[in-house]
Amino acid sequence: MIKPKYISTEPDFQEATIKDGFIIIACDGVWDEMSSEEAVNIVAWLLSKHDPAERNIAELFVEETLKRSVRRIAGTYEEEANLTLAELKKRPPGKSEDTHRSYLHDDITVVILQFGKTTRHQVFGGSLFSMLQQADAEAPPSTLSACDRSRMSRTKEKREMAARNSMRKYTEEIDKLQADAQRQAIDRQIIEMMLSFGDMPTSALRYLFRSVDVDGNGTLDREEITRMIKNVIDMDVTDEVVDLAFSEMDTDGSGDVDFDEFVQFFGH
Repeated sequence: MIKPKYISTEPDFQEATIKDGFIIIACDGVWDEMSSEEAVNIVAWLLSKHDPAERNIAELFVEETLKRSVRRIAGTYEEEANLTLAELKKRPPGKSEDTHRSYLHDDITVVILQFGKTTRHQVFGGSLFSMLQQADAEAPPSTLSACDRSRMSRTKEKREMAARNSMRKYTEEIDKLQADAQRQAIDRQIIEMMLSFGDMPTSALRYLFRSVDVDGNGTLDREEITRMIKNVIDMDVTDEVVDLAFSEMDTDGSGDVDFDEFVQFFGH
C-alpha cells in the first residue's frame, strides 16, 4: 500500500518586489499561536515602539509570541490557570516530564528581514532557546519550592489520568467498531445461509429436511443443523454463527427445529 506524502522535498517558489517593509520567517511554534496578519501587526507595532538599531526585533517578537502561548495554556488547562510568563520560562525544556515546555508549546524560532527605501536592509534573528540561555546566564540559580513541586506533581497526575481516560475511550471505540464489524460479517453469513435454498420448492425442502433428520424424529437438533450448514450449504462458519442460525430457526425456543420453522427460515 502506497502511503501519501506528508512532507514534500519539492520547493514552492513565489516572487515579489519589495521596496520597504519586512518579511517574517518563522517555525510553526509561531503559527500555532497567531495568524499571519496578527504576526505582521505585532512586528509593525514593535518597529514603531523600538529602535531596531538598539533592540533585536525578532527577540521581542518571540517574547510576544510566548505571551500568547501563556494565555492559550492558561485557558486550556485548568491546572495551569494561574500560569505566568516568568513561570513558563522557568519550566525545563524537552518532554522528560508532562510539565516541561515541549508538552505546552512548540519551539519558537523567527527571522525578520527589514527592508528600507535603499538597498540596505537589516536582519533580526531570535529563538526562545537562545533567549532562555541568555536569561539563565544572567540570573542566579533558583530552585523550585516545595509548593511548586507539589503543584507540578499534581499537574502531572492530572495529565496522566487524562491520558489514561483518553486511551481507555479510544480502546472502547476500537472494540465497538471491531464488534460491529464482526456482527456485520455474521449477519452476512446468516443472510447468505437463508438465501441458499431460495429457489427450491417446498417439496424439495421436505426431502432435504428428511435427509438431514438422521435420527428420524421429525425435528432437527443443533448437531444436524451444523452438518447441514457445513456439508450441504458448504459454509465454513464458526460455532457462534451456527448458534445464531439455530436460534433464528428455532422460533418457539423448543431446542429443536421442526419443518415449518425450517421452511420459514429459508424464505418460503
